[in-house]
Amino acid sequence: SNCCALACCGLLLSDRNAHLMLEEVRPSWWKRFCCNIGMPVAVLLILNVLQTFLATDDTMHVWRVATWLTLFIMIVVLLLRARFERMEVRRAVMKKMFEKKHGVNPDQSDIVATATPDAYLQLHSHDTRIAHATCCCFPKDVIYNYSTIPGTEEQRLQQEEETEGEVGLVQQAAPKRDLCSCLWNTLRALCCGVCCSCWVQCCGMCAIGQEDREIEKLLDKKQLQVDYITFQPYSEYYPQILALRNAGDNRLSHHWRALSLLSYNLVKILAMCLAALMLVASAFMALSLAMEKFDLSTDALVKYFASGFCLCTFIAMVYELLVSSVFKLLSDIVVVVGVVQDVGAAGSPEEVEEAASEFSKTHVGIFSIFVFLNAFVVAALVEELSKYFGYFMVETPDLMDPDEIVLESSSGGSATDESPKRSLVSQGAGVTVAMVAVAAGFACSENLLYVFVYTPPGLTNEIATLVARSMFPIHPLCAAIQSIGIVRRDVEKNPKWQLGRSIFPAVLLHGAFDFVLMLLSLFESSRKASSSGGEVTDDATIQEMDQADLLPLIINLSLVVVGVMYYCCEGQGQRKRLREMDQGQQGGDANLVV
Repeated sequence: SNCCALACCGLLLSDRNAHLMLEEVRPSWWKRFCCNIGMPVAVLLILNVLQTFLATDDTMHVWRVATWLTLFIMIVVLLLRARFERMEVRRAVMKKMFEKKHGVNPDQSDIVATATPDAYLQLHSHDTRIAHATCCCFPKDVIYNYSTIPGTEEQRLQQEEETEGEVGLVQQAAPKRDLCSCLWNTLRALCCGVCCSCWVQCCGMCAIGQEDREIEKLLDKKQLQVDYITFQPYSEYYPQILALRNAGDNRLSHHWRALSLLSYNLVKILAMCLAALMLVASAFMALSLAMEKFDLSTDALVKYFASGFCLCTFIAMVYELLVSSVFKLLSDIVVVVGVVQDVGAAGSPEEVEEAASEFSKTHVGIFSIFVFLNAFVVAALVEELSKYFGYFMVETPDLMDPDEIVLESSSGGSATDESPKRSLVSQGAGVTVAMVAVAAGFACSENLLYVFVYTPPGLTNEIATLVARSMFPIHPLCAAIQSIGIVRRDVEKNPKWQLGRSIFPAVLLHGAFDFVLMLLSLFESSRKASSSGGEVTDDATIQEMDQADLLPLIINLSLVVVGVMYYCCEGQGQRKRLREMDQGQQGGDANLVV
């Protein structure tokens, strides 16, 4: 819920909550695009055209103010409209909570339930408005520790039962101590959670995640098992996937016909993208489909690839910008302190600029520390966490417990009744393929950004960048290494392998890969700055530059080889352990598919 609430400002999760609680389908994404983006752009274009033909030198300022004011009003109206829609969902959730605890017609003898559901909603209307404000601070929930309440044990238990489910009362639970929770607690403290006992709200993201957690308690499993965006139930398409898996049908056409509506729409969108995107995606799909199709269905493969391409890229860009801004501020402070020591606080702008340039040349070691932080924290840690969240956000029946999946069958049973139980080897392979699919989508999006945004214009430069980045599949390799730990945690049920330990090898490899490139780039920039005053056209200098370009290629190629060898060794050992666990289960389960 927390991951999905962060992606796209909670829009996807909010739509799902509205569908589950209000049984309504929001407008299509095409209509939303026309209403929220197309209409404001059209209004601005019309105002600019009118400004061009009607404005004079005296009225030009008035037209500009009118244009910006119109844009501001339209944004405010759209944000208020979205807020009212989110508030309707929250009221529906609170009403359902009230009815579940006290009944539709509560007994008047119940002191808590003397009010009607409408009166209960009116009582909490202020909290509802604040929780879904566009940007504000929301007071933290009060955490009650019932063991400290005076009185007998029976009185404490009675008070705990009476307050269960009430707004603002959260039972205290022992937190899990892992890398992710520690980082989240740090960010939470920075967002005023400690200083002023408030949460920073943005488009109601925290409230959307909170409502989703309550909806999971209020509704049946069958009602919750729907895809995002299209809201198609798993029971409509997953039986076809099970039939293909049970029959061992390896024909691609049959797997494409078993796609869900969401995957079908995603494939259509991918087909309308740029030619480069289609080539990369097609190559990945062909490679993945050449593997075993029964560990992870084509439908799930498309969803995981789309999650990496869209959601992971958005999350990584936002958090990389935030973290890199902090490191950039620290490096600027270091430069300012060094320059002030050299020229003093009253130096001229020319002296300050020259001192800053000289400081960067003579203190490469200090900047190497910031390069290390950028490589291992900004790039490696943030991107590996984003890829993990991209995998963790996608809910697909392929990787769910078959006993939890409710299908429309003649017997009304679960997926276990329709299909033999999957082996642990197959489940582990499915997790690996899913995480690699997310990483491939993320790498595809990142490569397009590097080719068309960061690369200097020119077909030769763009092709060279694409080829150079394709030679080192660091994102899929790190995702495969991540999957070793995730399989040990989720499939082997090893409690020692939490998130931090699972992603550490991938962060180490990814950070080392980026650190080599960044550090050598820093040394090369420093060397060019130091020799800028002399002649650099000599053959020896050109040969030295060629060797400098070849060095990172050799080092990074070695790192990729080491990463592949590590994954092969760990993967082989993991498959051996899973086979032994399967053999132990075969004695008690004759329907196990190995």
